[in-house]
Amino acid sequence: SDKLIITENDLVVNNDEEFTVIIDAGHGGIDPGAVGIDNVLEKDLNLLVANFISEYLANKGVRVLMTRSEDKQLEIEGSRLSAKTQDLRARVDIANSHSNGILVSIHMNTFSDSSAQGLQVWYSANGKLSEILAQDIQTNVAKTVQPNNKRQIKKDPNSIYILRNSKIPAALVECGFLSNPDEVELLKDKKYQQELSKSIADGILIYLKEKIQDKLL
Repeated sequence: SDKLIITENDLVVNNDEEFTVIIDAGHGGIDPGAVGIDNVLEKDLNLLVANFISEYLANKGVRVLMTRSEDKQLEIEGSRLSAKTQDLRARVDIANSHSNGILVSIHMNTFSDSSAQGLQVWYSANGKLSEILAQDIQTNVAKTVQPNNKRQIKKDPNSIYILRNSKIPAALVECGFLSNPDEVELLKDKKYQQELSKSIADGILIYLKEKIQDKLL
């Protein structure tokens, strides 16, 4: 099946739970996301990177939750919303049911100009912590993996569903451009995926150590 059913029971969380990092692998199932110039699908790369990030953080002692861990769209039990809206709403509902946490959504970019390259992070307008989270990720990736990356973080202009509706600190990471011949080859390379994922995860850890060290580490 292309569907992963989310029920109310999945969203019941103890308010006293330990801090949780929610990693969201964008798209999935019948929704491929962007398609690379070599026909690689964004949904597949998103999941690979999200898996690496989650495993790395878990090994550091962080409580991690993935919105999806397989190639499926999320579906809300009994909902009459469109499939796409259900998928997005389910991801947000999962994140918002963990009030003591942060959300990081993993995506790949594409652009009409094939020379565009580099990771870029968007952040939710819901508060300063979202901006700090995004900056920590962007800065660490530029420092460790993409030294020529001069991109600046961007505030969601109220158009990115998952950021607009998140009640917890949230960032969306565009890992690179599938429209760039050189970068798409990197993004498909397992070693590079691991390096980039570690850098993103370390950016998350920098945020955690700065903002909630007394609660987690």
